[in-house]
Amino acid sequence: MKLRARWIGPLPRTGEYLMSQVRPRFAYRINEVSQKTPHVHWDAAAKAEVRQLQIVADRVVANAVPEGARIHSWKWDKRETRAKALR
Repeated sequence: MKLRARWIGPLPRTGEYLMSQVRPRFAYRINEVSQKTPHVHWDAAAKAEVRQLQIVADRVVANAVPEGARIHSWKWDKRETRAKALR
């Protein structure tokens, strides 16, 4: 599956995982990471660089993540309704 991400800080690497910190049911094993655009923005609040990434990942059950694996916190952005997106 392809995930689009607004990423703050150092980039994730192949073989690492994305998982929610709140009631995780699934984790996403990263297979490939690429920058969607070459633009890098500065987030003053986080004091870090922000990039737009495209991540190719496999969804796995949260219990299947190996012990000791590097896990990045993952949070889904709120979706807009189609009507609002088309305005």
